[in-house]
Amino acid sequence: MDVLNIRRQWRDPELLQKFQDEKLAAVLQAASQTSYYKQRVDFPADSIYDFPITEKSDVKKDPCSFIRDGLDKGKLTEYRTSGSTGEPVKIFVDKETIMFRKCLYHAISFELGRSPFDVTALIQSQGDYKKPEFSSNFGLFRNIFIHANEDVDEILSIMRSNRVNRLSGYASEVYLLAKANLKNPIKIDMALTGSEILTDDHRKTIEESFSCNVFDKYACWEFGNIAWECPEEHSLHVNSNSVLLEIVDSKGKPKKNGVGEILVTSLHNRAMPLIRYMIGDLAAWGKECSCGRALPVLKSIEGRCDDLITLPSGKKITPMAVMAEYRGDIYKGISVYQLIQERPDLIVVKIVPSKEGFGYEKEFIERIKEGCLGEDVTVEIEIVDKIQRKGGKLRRVISKVR
Repeated sequence: MDVLNIRRQWRDPELLQKFQDEKLAAVLQAASQTSYYKQRVDFPADSIYDFPITEKSDVKKDPCSFIRDGLDKGKLTEYRTSGSTGEPVKIFVDKETIMFRKCLYHAISFELGRSPFDVTALIQSQGDYKKPEFSSNFGLFRNIFIHANEDVDEILSIMRSNRVNRLSGYASEVYLLAKANLKNPIKIDMALTGSEILTDDHRKTIEESFSCNVFDKYACWEFGNIAWECPEEHSLHVNSNSVLLEIVDSKGKPKKNGVGEILVTSLHNRAMPLIRYMIGDLAAWGKECSCGRALPVLKSIEGRCDDLITLPSGKKITPMAVMAEYRGDIYKGISVYQLIQERPDLIVVKIVPSKEGFGYEKEFIERIKEGCLGEDVTVEIEIVDKIQRKGGKLRRVISKVR
């Protein structure tokens, strides 16, 4: 399938639905040839709801049980998730899946205004890491791969010397680049963030520093690109020709309103079909977008299920409720921070101050307490030199309460 066909599907509801139905039937058939699903599903299965929810722990325990019978694992490509919340998950994909993901990546890039003559800096922690070699010998769709652990000033130097005009990377990493860029600003046309929550404050800083448009996407190693920000309405469109996405409550029942847990089914990876896979994130459905695309809309990504804050009363709130970005000046003086819930009544916040220094401790604590709905929670501030990343990602909120 080529890029133009993918883009045509996004505009044609009937074509999109037909394509999704055909691909889903093929994936369910492939699942009937795996040892994992053969033990748990009565085949032939008529509906995706005949399948149980698949958890990450199931795949970690025995990833090969999800590979279709008769396939040579040595001929498949192995991906590993970042492991930001624990042990990485092994995912195996075939050549067809890799090709589709590449086409989908380019289709999204075109929707967001990419030109064949753009030079893109891709900041990532694994994959095709090549610094600073161009990916094309023809001078088109040029990418520069830069490791996420590279010093921010070095990354900016690479971008400047190679005349980069588009940037893609983890939200927190792009934000730190934007902060460093203020010293001797370079301008780019667009920044694309992902893998972490893009806050309003981070978006504003990136836009102002690089004088560019900023768009967000939702992706993972298990499924590739799942959703991306509409350039017209800034909704988050789900790639329903690539995945089938569900939002469910704690009992696994579909939710039409409010925040729930995300389940994802791949429509392409028949080598290792993952059906109703609990990816570990929280989200809510949004209203239909007026841009004309037939793709479903996510209102928001609310963070990880593991990072739900449990208050002393037992009530749970999403990580977004306690994140501090949503009240102006209190975020000034912070390079990066991480909020850790040690107990239901204790939250510790690690802060790496920026050069101008952090001076809003009282206001910062009040903002977090406000997010805890007035319950009796102690908030402690800890000033640190560095916050540990895992797999290149920064977990902004961590809850140790289970």
